[in-house]
Amino acid sequence: MKRIILMVFICVLLQPLFSETIFIYLEESCNGENGIYLTEIKEGIFDALFESGHVVFDNSKDDASHSYIKLKNFSVPLNVAVKGGARYLLAVAVESTVEKIDEAQERISSTAHVYLLQARTSTIIYSGTVTLSNSEVEGVMSKEHLGFELGYLIAHMIDGMWGAEFY
Repeated sequence: MKRIILMVFICVLLQPLFSETIFIYLEESCNGENGIYLTEIKEGIFDALFESGHVVFDNSKDDASHSYIKLKNFSVPLNVAVKGGARYLLAVAVESTVEKIDEAQERISSTAHVYLLQARTSTIIYSGTVTLSNSEVEGVMSKEHLGFELGYLIAHMIDGMWGAEFY
């Protein structure tokens, strides 16, 4: 019986050490026009962060047509993050270019500008970029797949950052 209790205790200890509450704010532009193009980006971010044990939410009514991130004016999404009880704001601005190859295929190149901020202090604790393209593999990597993979990469960029230095 003692071994079972010890094993359960060890399993509990091996669970993710840091579970955070994160508000996701995403802005997109495609060929210079603001709006939602790669809806699967959020799905990829949510999936990866949920898998890591984090609580993640967004404002599903937002149409991604603003330029807050591009202007580095995080006040509006930070306000939503704080009101929602998030410890962090993950602000992502995605700029994509799309070239129609034929009726069934598009060549897509996307660059995500990623910022992780402490919600209460408005402090940027991480910024970086990630680029993904389906050039040369348009027939294999659909728009949906590219969006999901980009979201997954974004989440993994920041997922290792939770720790004592940010508290």
